[in-house]
Amino acid sequence: MTVEAPLFIKVPLNEVELSSPLERGTPEFEQAAILQTSMEYALKGMQGFFKIEDDAVWGFAFTDNSVDPKAYVLGILRDGYLEDALPMLEAMSKTMQDDDVEYNLGICLSELGRVPESIAPLQRCLELNPSYVNAYAGLGVSFGRMRNFVEAERVLREGARIEPENPYIKRNLGGILLSSGKPEEGLPFLRQAASLMPADPLFQMALAQCLEACGENHVDEAGKLYESIMIKYAGQQIAEAAKAGRNRISNVQLHEPMDGNVRPDAIAYMQSAIKLFEGMPKQDGGKVVLEIARLGESGLQINDPDRRYKLDSLSGDYSGLQLLCMMHAGLKNLDPNADSGSGLDREYEMARKLEG
Repeated sequence: MTVEAPLFIKVPLNEVELSSPLERGTPEFEQAAILQTSMEYALKGMQGFFKIEDDAVWGFAFTDNSVDPKAYVLGILRDGYLEDALPMLEAMSKTMQDDDVEYNLGICLSELGRVPESIAPLQRCLELNPSYVNAYAGLGVSFGRMRNFVEAERVLREGARIEPENPYIKRNLGGILLSSGKPEEGLPFLRQAASLMPADPLFQMALAQCLEACGENHVDEAGKLYESIMIKYAGQQIAEAAKAGRNRISNVQLHEPMDGNVRPDAIAYMQSAIKLFEGMPKQDGGKVVLEIARLGESGLQINDPDRRYKLDSLSGDYSGLQLLCMMHAGLKNLDPNADSGSGLDREYEMARKLEG
């Protein structure tokens, strides 16, 4: 037996030609238009649902061998064909009351960039089913995209009240609080969301960004979380975003003693490091860089010159900042396009210019 796709219909009323002369715009004309449309599809062996909305006949038709219309549309959505699914969802929304249809119509409109239009179907979803938690999440996203953070927070808090352990509600609420300048309020929600979804990098990334925004007492934790994401998801786009976050933190911490200005001590260390690596074989330079990187996994005290470190690959002892400069210069010697994440790009460039 061949399985058929359902048909979704939208016919403007001004294109409907009735066999009987009825005045357009009257209830009688609209009723006759629905009846005529139904008869047309009945003659094809199809049954359907039709309704007049927005000066058009909307509806969908199917046979006994057709896929269930809602299942058909949701399958198209799962495959990512949003533009194909949209007119089908609109037709179903006009002709039936279904919370799933309204939710998916709202999400589809939001993802297609028609964010203001997404509000009404999501609200209709909640009118049909006040416990439809994902609709609260969708509304929160849409209001957030419209920069209406007050309303976004309100609907997301309501969703969290209904389903306290929903990770998407928690993440979206934390994100809205972060976007509206209240990262400390958002942090508990993002911690909870990340704990509920430990294998999802988007949840971990949202937590790291909030920790960074919370400032001094949380930046070390944010940096470690960024580094964890970089390692676990190396080669993926989110790893690059995590690297950018880690670099921001490194740059701030490194330049705090100089009120954000370049560090003369780092420039001097860079000059020495450039000469060092240019004077040794690249293989030996790679060993030094690797040893410093491994040492740095335990943390280097870059702002404490009295704390000294030793290397197996080189004689002498070094400060944390000196080793960081050596690692940066060594990586650049191996690959000029490499990103050490040290936050010392300005100092390195100045040292190169001074070296000629």
